[in-house]
Amino acid sequence: MPPLAHRSFAFVLGLCGLFAANACAASTLDDGRRLIRSYPDRIELPAVVERARFERDLLGFGMPGYHFLVWNDGGAAGAALFRSRVSDRAVLAALLRLGLKPGNALGMESWDDRNVARSKASDELIEGPGVEVLVRLAGRKKLLGIGDILRDPAGRGFDMRFGGHEGNIHLSHSGCLICLYSCPGSKIGNRAYTVRDYTKKTTEFRVRDGVLPPDGTEVTIVLRLVAAAK
Repeated sequence: MPPLAHRSFAFVLGLCGLFAANACAASTLDDGRRLIRSYPDRIELPAVVERARFERDLLGFGMPGYHFLVWNDGGAAGAALFRSRVSDRAVLAALLRLGLKPGNALGMESWDDRNVARSKASDELIEGPGVEVLVRLAGRKKLLGIGDILRDPAGRGFDMRFGGHEGNIHLSHSGCLICLYSCPGSKIGNRAYTVRDYTKKTTEFRVRDGVLPPDGTEVTIVLRLVAAAK
């Protein structure tokens, strides 16, 4: 290759590399990972209250009482109690850096077969190490647990586990970070209830009055390690 052509080719390669680096950086910034604050025992990330969306039935086509925290760009963002600019992959990576090992126990059939009586998939429970899910409100020192925020008529409570389910992200597209059931689309889910329980309406989670600030208010979600899984 002639020297001039070689220099031109190198220049073009350099520009391509620069554009690629910028695109990569933009992608990293866009997934909200810069908003995560990491500590030895926990991570914290911002979210916005959306009680009306969480409890909305939409004439039977909604998902009231199912999603606790969802990424803004996820398919389930319109039905979540809290929405965050932090992506599911960013939260997953941050939890892995804390040393947590995800259970990865649930396949998408646990959701897909929820109305198939003969299938056992929807009766499966999420697995993984325990994670304490807390919410910090502006101006309040005490952190709120899920049980402080939600009513649980069946009374089984909240046994939150790091399921991970990275392999399901491209299948579910939900953007679900925290689910109130043992859901294959969640990063963290509730071992106390299965997807079948949701279908059967074993319990119906609703927000306690007077606990959360108005919709649109920013809060902080705290995900803290549990010393030993239950």
